Amino acid sequence: MTKEQPSREQDPTSGNAAEQSAEAARDSAEDAANAAAKAAGSGFDDLTDGLPDRMPEEGELLPPDLEMQDEADGQDTPGSSEAEETEQLEPAVMIEQLKAQLAISESEHKDEILRMHAEMENQRKRGEQQLQKARMFGVEAMAKQLLDVKDSLEMGIEAARADGSDINQFLEGSDLTLKQLEQTFEKNNITEINPIDEKFNPELHEAMTQQPVEGKEPNTVVGVIQKGYALNGRVIRAARVIVAK
Repeated sequence: MTKEQPSREQDPTSGNAAEQSAEAARDSAEDAANAAAKAAGSGFDDLTDGLPDRMPEEGELLPPDLEMQDEADGQDTPGSSEAEETEQLEPAVMIEQLKAQLAISESEHKDEILRMHAEMENQRKRGEQQLQKARMFGVEAMAKQLLDVKDSLEMGIEAARADGSDINQFLEGSDLTLKQLEQTFEKNNITEINPIDEKFNPELHEAMTQQPVEGKEPNTVVGVIQKGYALNGRVIRAARVIVAK
């Protein structure tokens, strides 16, 4: 029993040397693996830029930057589809479409212009018709009043021609007829121009002759050969007068 005990005991120095050799072998293998990885794909580091150190577990919220990136990836840029469709159209097709739109716009404007022209033409014709009617029937009211005056004159003349007529009755009837005529003139704004003893006015008077008159200043109307008349202040016939020298 005493002889077998030394054979079971081991040297402590030999155990430490074995462990050191194993660690050196593992370090060499790791260095070789790292060097090979760097040589084969040095660009892998770029692919991992911006990623988090660890992936979130189930139920854990994503960082704000990752959430915004996911939303941006899930949405299309506004107008991108329209821009792609426009880019896909050939120039010839676009030109034809623009020509068609231009033709439609010209047609609409042409119809509008024609309608406006027709409306203006109708208004012009209506205006001419109204003016013509005003010229033709503008004196209708005064004409009706003058008919009464004419009737009075005809009756006075018939009475004067009858046997045993009285001249005084004829004169009275004539005076009444004249007053009726003056009333008609007044209703239609026809005023009489009778400038006796007034200064001569070439806009209202027409001098027929001049003669010296004692006691009258020069350019004074001393006689009226024919009375004048004005309609609404506009002279329709100047008074024919005699003017003093």
